[in-house]
Amino acid sequence: MGNRYSRLVFLVLALVLLFSFAPLTQASDVPDGHVRIHYHRYDADYRGWGLHVWGKGYAGDRVEWTAPLPITGFDDYGAYWDVPYKEGTGDLNFIIHRGDNKDPKPDRAYPDPDNNKEIWCVTGDVTEYTSKEEAIASMEGKFEKNTVTLEDIRPRVKKGATEIPEGHVRLHYRRFDENYEGWGLHLWGEGYAGPPVTWGSPLPITGIDDYGAYWDIPYNEGVGDLNFIIHKGNIKDPQPDRTYPDPDKNKEIWCVSGEVKEFLNKEEALNAAGNKVVSAVIKDRRTIEVEFRSEISKPIYIRDGYDYVPLKKLDMSQAPVYVLTTREDLDYNKTYKIECGALEGKTILGPEAIDKAFAYDGELGALYKPEATTFKLWAPLATEVKLKLFKEGNDQKPYKIVPMNKGDKGVWSVTVAGDLLGEFYQYSVTNNGQTRNALDPYARSMAGFNSNGPDKVGKGAIVDLDLTDPEGWNQDDYVSIEDQEDVVIYEMSVRDFTISVDSGVDFEKKGTYLGFIDKIPHLKDLGITHVQLMPVLNFYYGNEFNKDFENIGSAGEANYNWGYDPHNYFTPEGWYSLDPSDPHLRIKELKTLIKALHDAGIGVVLDVVYNHTAKTSTFEDIVPNYYYRRNPDGSFTSGSGCGNDTASERAMMRKLIVDSTRYWVEEYHVDGFRFDLMGLHDETTMKKVASTLRSINPDVVLHGEGWNMGTLPVKDRYIKGAGAERSCLQMEHAIAVFNDGLRDALKHEYYASPLPEGGFVQRQKNKEPLIRSGIIAGMVDYTSPVLIDGNPYNRFADDPEETITYVTCHDGYTLWDKIVGSTPNATEEERKQMHKLAHAVILTSQGKPFIHGGAELLRSKPDPDNDRYGVDHNSYDSGDLTNQIDWSRKVKYADVYEYFKGLIELRKSHEAFRMETMEEIQKGLTFIEEDIPFLVAYRLEEQDGTDPWKEIVVIYNANKENKTVEVDGVDPSWKVVVDGDRAGVEPLAETEVVVRDGEVVVPPISCVVIHK
Repeated sequence: MGNRYSRLVFLVLALVLLFSFAPLTQASDVPDGHVRIHYHRYDADYRGWGLHVWGKGYAGDRVEWTAPLPITGFDDYGAYWDVPYKEGTGDLNFIIHRGDNKDPKPDRAYPDPDNNKEIWCVTGDVTEYTSKEEAIASMEGKFEKNTVTLEDIRPRVKKGATEIPEGHVRLHYRRFDENYEGWGLHLWGEGYAGPPVTWGSPLPITGIDDYGAYWDIPYNEGVGDLNFIIHKGNIKDPQPDRTYPDPDKNKEIWCVSGEVKEFLNKEEALNAAGNKVVSAVIKDRRTIEVEFRSEISKPIYIRDGYDYVPLKKLDMSQAPVYVLTTREDLDYNKTYKIECGALEGKTILGPEAIDKAFAYDGELGALYKPEATTFKLWAPLATEVKLKLFKEGNDQKPYKIVPMNKGDKGVWSVTVAGDLLGEFYQYSVTNNGQTRNALDPYARSMAGFNSNGPDKVGKGAIVDLDLTDPEGWNQDDYVSIEDQEDVVIYEMSVRDFTISVDSGVDFEKKGTYLGFIDKIPHLKDLGITHVQLMPVLNFYYGNEFNKDFENIGSAGEANYNWGYDPHNYFTPEGWYSLDPSDPHLRIKELKTLIKALHDAGIGVVLDVVYNHTAKTSTFEDIVPNYYYRRNPDGSFTSGSGCGNDTASERAMMRKLIVDSTRYWVEEYHVDGFRFDLMGLHDETTMKKVASTLRSINPDVVLHGEGWNMGTLPVKDRYIKGAGAERSCLQMEHAIAVFNDGLRDALKHEYYASPLPEGGFVQRQKNKEPLIRSGIIAGMVDYTSPVLIDGNPYNRFADDPEETITYVTCHDGYTLWDKIVGSTPNATEEERKQMHKLAHAVILTSQGKPFIHGGAELLRSKPDPDNDRYGVDHNSYDSGDLTNQIDWSRKVKYADVYEYFKGLIELRKSHEAFRMETMEEIQKGLTFIEEDIPFLVAYRLEEQDGTDPWKEIVVIYNANKENKTVEVDGVDPSWKVVVDGDRAGVEPLAETEVVVRDGEVVVPPISCVVIHK
């Protein structure tokens, strides 16, 4: 007995020693139906790194950017991911990233996944190696065997309940699936006492007890302002914004997955955490989809009042989701009750059924005539709608309430006799037994609004549009352009343009539509063709009546707003009006501004935000469960990052977008649109927008952010690219997308790079191939013996009009701030040269150039509240101190302003810089082979044969010293029109550029343009 016991103890100890000290071995075999991506980091820091995956070949669940695939395992090479793959497909794309830090570039393609079951990646290296040995060899002796394990990178979670630490409150969270992997806590408010929490890096779970997970939250006692969102990536549970109830009194609260209520005791929370009907959606005339929290064992019944609806079939294959098929047609005007034992729920009509039964193609809104006004609201699910009329915009009680009548396609209407001009209105809408006030989505104007005031909805205004036309409006017309590539777009906020003390604009007009007019001579002199106004469609947050200069940076509460929080899509913003309380005046003032720009030969592009709304109540209180996309758990999707995404693929959201854009073109004579987060919209809607607007104005300028936003199937999204999917290749004269590839190549690694990171102009290596793909406007089929980036994401268009060529915009750091922050050892003169070089690339490349307003003045966004850098990278709600255009810089940096003028004149004067087709670019643009780092050179030949400049050579040199470039055919007779100091169309009499037989000497940090 003793010997057997001794042998057993020895065996156990031996096994413990073996598994404790054995070296890390090779990973297990790649599972069937998967491929494996290996990843090695020199610093062995794998904590927080994940894999974003997409493409037709990816066979797993959709991956959100903020919830990447976690590391599968480790071997002696490093980390690895096993990726579900659909064999024979071949389209598999990935990004290795931690938050917004990508390693090493935005988009990568898995090479031939049918033949390569494993690939090896190295941090900072763009190559995907197909053998481990090749990957290790590429590290040139820096490889060290990995010893990190999964246990090393897992968050340290406490097991069991512990005492709440001093200065903290505790938030408990219970999930029915008991799976807390990836769930985190987003926190904000003055009561939060911990380090800042970003959306991509939420507060990790503190511990697990018998209730579920919990977080211990640092709290400033006595403050009370503590807000949170429980989320996993962009999936929020259950709604965007929540407030911790009285944290001074309640040291613990309990939350239940899917419940909006915060419970103050554990027992009450547990009672709410049982099974329940999550949703019951009528999908079509004979189908109801019922979802429970967990599987059920009792029968399901459908009740219509006291009667039962007979069932034909029950599909339980997707439990706890059950599909019920009825024997007879369901009545879309009824709400049915679902019963399952003690569990009950009520049906709602699904979006697909709503579209099929109620899609409406007629006029909506307040239709004014002096003798009577007709009001029309589409609310097909409502059981009652009333019209509320107000004499004044600030009235809290209506003077008259009028019942409305439900007509065809769920349109409620009423005609009120008498002249209601200048009065205001809201709708009272009853859905599912709940009555709420609603703003008319088609209101043509509004009462002045203060989001901190008593009215949180807003009131529509009854207006006569004929009274809003400025003098000469009937003669006003769109700005005509010969070709789309002829545009030079200049982005500017109405407020920023004139709010500064040195703008030269009268005090009462600063920051207004009319004040903007006073600075039009600046734009005309600069030479741009179109001004892109940051949002002027009515936005929600702020006080329209407060026009005071906000002398603060990013800290505190400024009455300032870029306007990317939509409130109404047919009303001009009142903050920019001299009198927001006058609903006719704001319309007339905006029209006056547009006419003044047209008179100066400048077109007007509006920045529009149809992808989300500031408040979901904007549409949800009118038609529940229709206008916004939902996650499987019923919560709103948030690809926008703003708490919701509108469902452009649904008939009436599509109608609203088309109706709104058409209205702005016809009523306001606008010349184009920039679509915010266009990747959230579907291709069908965007094609419909384009065809509608081009039928009115063939020269309309259309572009948007084609980022791959992730709340529609990839094939349906209007995106720049995701693997093989590229929307610009799917239609003729496609709506243009911003070319972030060229942007990133010029100034940084990717859009969220830290301030100190640089790009080509700061002499970061290996950017030249990506620069070249930007020069050719991302043309998909362009070929050259010189190396050009071939990633499908950066070769996304087949017509140069489909590409917006840019280096910076309102998002992120200004280019000047970026250059200053990333070149600590450079002189101011060198930084100016970098700034000019970057914009020279933009204004001499193919495509449609875009300038961030103020760049011609070396615009900066100073932020006294940023202790680290002193500048602001996201000033959407910072003060005027940060956002204003500082007009003294036009004098201080007059040479930069003149340089921009010269580049724009050069572009407008010579068609070689704005070729019209991919074929012209292939024939007329030839890259010059050179083996010089931080230098790109090419030759242009205008294809129409009408330009007196027969050949043009363009060279970009980011080096800090002269570089000699061999160029066949050049000689001293060639003329220099651009160097590092000056730009234009006239030959430079004095220049450091030297042109000799067969070669050009290019000065440091400069663009050179010469012609024959």
